[in-house]
Amino acid sequence: MENKLDVCAIIETKVCESKLKGVCDEIFGNWGWITNISACEGRARIIVGWNLATVKMEFSAFFGQVVHGSILHFDSMKKLHCSFVYAANDVSNRLILWDQLLLHKNFVKSEPWCVLGDFNVALNPCDSSSGSSMVTKAMNDFRDCVNSAELEDINQMGLWYTWIQKPLSDGTLKGLLKKIDRVMGNLAFLDSFPNALVSFLPYGLSDHSPAVLSVNQVCSSKLKPKPFKFNNYLCGNPDFLPLVANAWKSYVRGCWMFSVVTKLKAIKKDLRVLKLKHGNVFDKVKKFRVEVDRVQSNIDLDPDNGEIRMEGAVYLKALKDALVDEESFLRQRAKIQWLKEGDANTTYFHSVVKSKCNKGRIDEIEDLEGNRVVGAAVADLFVEHFKKILGSSEVVDGISDPFSFFVKKLSLQQAEFMIRPFSDDEIKAAIFDTDDIKSPGPDGFSSKFYKKSWPIIGFEICLAVKEFFENGKLLGEVNATVIALVPKSQSPKNVAEFRPIACCNVLYKCISKLLVGRIKEFLGVLVDPNQSAFIPNRQISDNVLLAQELMRGYHRQRGTRRCAFKVDIQKAYDTVNWNFLEEILKRFGFHPCMICWIMKCVRSASFTIRVNGDHHGFFQGMRGIRQGDPLSPYLFTLVMEVLTLLVRRKVMESDQFRYHPKCEKIGLTHLCFADDLLMFCYGDLNSVTVLKNALLEFSRVSGLKPSLEKSTSFLGNVVGRNREEILNILPFKLGSLPVRYLGVPLLSNKLFHKDCLALIDKVKRRILDWKNKWLSFAGRLQLINSVLSSISVYWASMFLLPISVVNEIRKLLRTFLWSSGEDIRGKAKVSWSCVCLPREKRWIHEYRLKGRSFWDVGVGFDSSWFWRKAIRIRCLFRNQIVHVIGDGKDTSLWFDSWHPVGPLSQFISKREIYMARMDLDLKVCDVVSDGSWLWPVEVWYKHGNILQQFMPSLNSNVKDKIQWKGRDGSFSDFRVAAVWKDRFMDLVNVDWHKLVWYSQGIPRHAFVLWLAIKEKLRTLDRLVAWKVRDDNICVLCHDGAESHSHLFVDCPYSKEVWIHLEGFYGVYTLIQRMEGRVNGWSDLIRELSNVKAGNSIWSVIHRLIFAAVVYFIWQERNVRMHGGNDRSVVCLAKQIIDLVKMKLLGLRVKNNSQCKRAAIIWDLEIKDGGFIPKFQS
Repeated sequence: MENKLDVCAIIETKVCESKLKGVCDEIFGNWGWITNISACEGRARIIVGWNLATVKMEFSAFFGQVVHGSILHFDSMKKLHCSFVYAANDVSNRLILWDQLLLHKNFVKSEPWCVLGDFNVALNPCDSSSGSSMVTKAMNDFRDCVNSAELEDINQMGLWYTWIQKPLSDGTLKGLLKKIDRVMGNLAFLDSFPNALVSFLPYGLSDHSPAVLSVNQVCSSKLKPKPFKFNNYLCGNPDFLPLVANAWKSYVRGCWMFSVVTKLKAIKKDLRVLKLKHGNVFDKVKKFRVEVDRVQSNIDLDPDNGEIRMEGAVYLKALKDALVDEESFLRQRAKIQWLKEGDANTTYFHSVVKSKCNKGRIDEIEDLEGNRVVGAAVADLFVEHFKKILGSSEVVDGISDPFSFFVKKLSLQQAEFMIRPFSDDEIKAAIFDTDDIKSPGPDGFSSKFYKKSWPIIGFEICLAVKEFFENGKLLGEVNATVIALVPKSQSPKNVAEFRPIACCNVLYKCISKLLVGRIKEFLGVLVDPNQSAFIPNRQISDNVLLAQELMRGYHRQRGTRRCAFKVDIQKAYDTVNWNFLEEILKRFGFHPCMICWIMKCVRSASFTIRVNGDHHGFFQGMRGIRQGDPLSPYLFTLVMEVLTLLVRRKVMESDQFRYHPKCEKIGLTHLCFADDLLMFCYGDLNSVTVLKNALLEFSRVSGLKPSLEKSTSFLGNVVGRNREEILNILPFKLGSLPVRYLGVPLLSNKLFHKDCLALIDKVKRRILDWKNKWLSFAGRLQLINSVLSSISVYWASMFLLPISVVNEIRKLLRTFLWSSGEDIRGKAKVSWSCVCLPREKRWIHEYRLKGRSFWDVGVGFDSSWFWRKAIRIRCLFRNQIVHVIGDGKDTSLWFDSWHPVGPLSQFISKREIYMARMDLDLKVCDVVSDGSWLWPVEVWYKHGNILQQFMPSLNSNVKDKIQWKGRDGSFSDFRVAAVWKDRFMDLVNVDWHKLVWYSQGIPRHAFVLWLAIKEKLRTLDRLVAWKVRDDNICVLCHDGAESHSHLFVDCPYSKEVWIHLEGFYGVYTLIQRMEGRVNGWSDLIRELSNVKAGNSIWSVIHRLIFAAVVYFIWQERNVRMHGGNDRSVVCLAKQIIDLVKMKLLGLRVKNNSQCKRAAIIWDLEIKDGGFIPKFQS
């Protein structure tokens, strides 16, 4: 009773019904009780009780696995549907439960609904403590139900695993842990109860964790005024730029940066007023929809009334602007990076926003000692926690003998080149490179504000930024930071389980990005090849492939003893010592000015914490570099280079260190990608001790410490006492392969289908998210192109994926596109290979290649499966990878294709090379001097006729470059997309592609038109051929047989639509082509494809109307097929006209004769480079 419950559900009860009331009354008092015993055999499975004084409950259904009811709370008078679940143990019986939940969803409709209880099955692989990546059929069934019912976990705290297999065994807790108890709600629940919170409490003597759902959580922080946040949709308000211009006219005494900051502060008040005047974006959409419907009804009654038509145009424009504002607002809140264009997906954005609000709220938390805090104390606890980390510092030791330690340094010329003056164009590019929807800093301004008002504020912004680089002064307001809390786990319990991500002001990001641009130019000079993060021309796959090769065979207890350590650096970015950072910048040869700029950015940072949307606390930073600052990754790369130098020094000082097998020739001791550290050595105590000493010294000088709890040891053929001693020296937990490294599994043998289950599950979870149901076809296609494909492409860049995995992912993407993820046979209208066509139709340097050519190296007996595969397929690309000679230092004389005849090894044998006393590792530059060949006589005598065909001209200032030779003989820079297209796609552009795909088109119209041109719409003639239907009579004219040609060309209804459009809206050329000159749909498309499709306004209008007519005729056909109300020709034509006019109102146009004529015909005018309704002029 300590949780003050209003409703209680007890499942898996052992109480008989006859004793139920007595037991419950003794514990709860005056409560109502009910069970599902009528649907059970024997004892009740589910008991529900409610406090008669606070709530009213009504029950709609009792089943063996679920009880459906509704709760009405007397205080709030809010109604909530609840389904109390106790699922069966076997899969087949649970299918009944899933069906019952989906049926109840139809009963609930759009009202708040909560589903909670014991589901007896996990939802995701992470719901099991075993770490298994297996997704079972039972899990898939549960997922299908959750997504079909559009349910989502309500924000939770407490335990993640809610069930323990063996709660007590010999006095100890043992057994598998799983999350099989859940509390889920629909979108209406998240809307109605935004502060709802579920607490999973310790299970005590039970095997299940009790769940407490609180729906009326009230945060005291809600009483505080919200921090200012600029809404991007205000950029479209006509008063926005005048408001900015007026604010920027004011004179501010002080430096340029102070002037900018002062004006930004002053303009906030005016922007708040503008936001109020602009109105609520959602209310405006509703209002203008009503007005458009009203006016269009009046037009239908009085078609010749010009005033009503002009009024309609005004409201149509207002509705379009309101819809754009609504989408902009939701896109900014949802922060969906991949959905850049296409149809409005406002319902999708809205559902994402609600989901993020649900998951991101923190109503209670524990401190590091396990004490639970709630309400306002939550924010205070986070402030104190991060103040201890970022707001305090520790004394570190200096690096001993730094002069001999830093062997790589910038030259004086390089250091001076880095501090050359910054131009206005560089400053503008840095601002415009920032994404519009990124979370703003403490000042609340997004980059969209800067971009839109750049003609007004740009000059002063440039002066302020340049001023910093001249005097090195940075105002505290500019470098203030908001820390956003990102959970590290699914259900964080204490403050340490949140990652602090810095949200910086746009003006500071501009300065930081400019510094990054200069550092990147020479970062590769300073950093060893064992680091590949954030360094130009280095790839993440380098680390993964090399790690895979080195750890091959770790599962076997034979071969050379070897060790690998996956080291987790504790709070890596947050604990970098500032004095250490400044010292290494000096030792790496950075110019004093550059060091001053960097350290000013680092040392002047201040912090406030964002909790539940509000800002709390303030403290000055004392150490660390911020995650979220563009500069931080590059500084951290230099920090980790110091570890490389320390390990190298320790190895050189020790005469007992032994390298990991295959690493000695290249001196490899570790791989590093940002803070992901993988260390290697021979499996003996001395070698491990050297690595440990290097880590300890690195901790002493930098402040960075390895986390003993999160670091892992991998031992290959290290057994017995030796194993125990190594684990005592580096007391990391002992791990086994596979383990995740840089997002992919690190394997000791071949990649099998079971190793890719995590990849398949990741794609599946993205697809089956119920929020994706609200995406249009164009939105789903964009999600596939931007997100889902990139997930699998990343894996494919590391591995040759099993064909079964490739096929399964293809199937998932295909079903997602055509049926939102439901695997329904026959839903695909176009083959997947056709969908993947274009609209208009790296090699690794790895240790085996040290001093050798990829084209010459063979397959050793100990080669990994990946290496064998790579060698096997290299012949496919042998003649298409060519080298363009620069200085000739990176191109193999014998094996690379730099000569017009191809690789010289095809003509000159290895025997001849040895006989001429030449080496196989010679480069082109070795046989060229002052524009002449240096070939031995015997080689020239035999092969001179070939060699003299080409004489390379060496340029010491230009590096050799690899290019791709296309099948047509053309040369281009190596890009994966271009190579794939040239190698595997023998395509010819279709004539009609510009009729469908063009930048001004409406995506959903283009999608339907594409299907229509491919004749893949499900017309009745096709359904009859498939024996799905018996009749094929057109539902529009009730006369002809429905086909693509009939529906869009011959049908009297369709012809009337075309004729109605002809007289008033300038589409005569389209009608003319249809009469007498075409014979069917294919002929029409062929005729229209011959029309030059440019960017003139009439070309755009004709294509917009053509696509809209096809779309609306198909839509009308579907409405009538499914019993909807018929629309007249006039009504349908009016909808087409209105929609095309709305699209025209959003186009940028020139004030030329064609656009003026179009404006007259469409009752529009041209103003400020766009169309506006006449009524507004």
